[in-house]
Amino acid sequence: MAALCLPLAPAGPAGAWVLLILIVGVGSSALVEVQVPNSVNCTIGQDCILSCTFSYNNDMKDLAVTWTWVKKVEHTVHSYYDNTDQLTHQFPQYVSRTSLFDSELQRGNASLLLRRVREEDAGEYKCYINGRMGYGASRELVLFPAEPTAPAGPDKPTPPPPASANRYQRWGLVALFVIVLCLFLFKACAALMEIFRRVSRCADEERQKHRIDGSASSVSDDYIS
Repeated sequence: MAALCLPLAPAGPAGAWVLLILIVGVGSSALVEVQVPNSVNCTIGQDCILSCTFSYNNDMKDLAVTWTWVKKVEHTVHSYYDNTDQLTHQFPQYVSRTSLFDSELQRGNASLLLRRVREEDAGEYKCYINGRMGYGASRELVLFPAEPTAPAGPDKPTPPPPASANRYQRWGLVALFVIVLCLFLFKACAALMEIFRRVSRCADEERQKHRIDGSASSVSDDYIS
């Protein structure tokens, strides 16, 4: 299956901001450890999370997070500082498609949610972390499959069943239900007929017994007289 990749690094309008982050960070002479996976698979058309974690400590005031994407030059994907998103210089390709998990930032989680992944999002991304007491940056390679689902055959996917097939299936189920119901009623009627025959037979036997007993009594009376 074909695949695409996304890169991260500073350039263009984002370069000035990233450079400022690095200058401030270098002045602090502290390094924040930033971790991202080597690769991530994302499906075109679906949301994807680009993971980024860092060694947060309570001395990191004025936390700033910047995600960038490198396509020959660096573009800003998402930036956050002063406790809010700063999207003035966001690359148009990512407008209304990115967000951070604000409640996770103080836990050292600066992962980026990228919505409705596109083929052109492929490339290399970079996650920058900066604070009063340190800075850090890390690189991430993201791969995107060319299609959201694999085709069923070598040339074309399996077509959906026609509407007529679904209609025939429904009628088949109705016919099966009617047959089962008729069999049940037939067995019930047969059982009732058997019970009726047994009751009739018992009644005939009782009547026959009474006739025999009556005849015997008549013969006995005649003999006595």
